[in-house]
Amino acid sequence: MPLLTEKESEAIDKIIDRFIAVDVGKLKGKEAIQATKDFQALGPEAIPNLIDGLNRAANLEDSCPAVLIAKKLAMMLSGSKDLKLLDFARDNIGRACRAKRHTNVLKDLKVMCLLRKSVVKNSGWAEKEPPGPKQPKAMTIAELLEASASDRGARSRTCLRS
Repeated sequence: MPLLTEKESEAIDKIIDRFIAVDVGKLKGKEAIQATKDFQALGPEAIPNLIDGLNRAANLEDSCPAVLIAKKLAMMLSGSKDLKLLDFARDNIGRACRAKRHTNVLKDLKVMCLLRKSVVKNSGWAEKEPPGPKQPKAMTIAELLEASASDRGARSRTCLRS
C-alpha cells in the first residue's frame, strides 16, 4: 500500500465522514449521491482510514454506516495477501468502540482477517517483503565503495572494514 500524505489522508477521511452523514440522513440529494460514489471509489490505500471510519460509525448507536463500511472493508481485506495489513486491521477494528450495537459486525470482520491471514500463510500467497540492503560480505568492491559513500554510521564502517 502506498504511504499517504497527511492531505490525502484527510481527503479520504472527509469522504468517509460524508458517507456516514448520508447514511444517518444528514446529507441528501445530489450531495448524497456524490458522497456515495466517492465512498465506493475508495481503493485499498484507504483501508486504515476506513478502519477509523468504521470505529467512529460503530460508536453511533442509532446508525448503520458501520455495516456498510465493514462490508467494503471485508471485500478489500478478503483479497489481500499482505499479512501485516491483515494484522493491522485485526488489531485496530473495534478499537475504542464503546457501543454494543455493532459488536457482532466488528467481531466478524476481525475473525475474517484472522482466517484470511491463515489462508494466505498456508497457501504461500504472502507478499514478499522487498529485500533489504545487501550484506557487505556479499558486495563487490564497487558496491562497497558506493555503499560507503552513500551510507552513514555503522553500516558505512562495516562496508569499509569489509
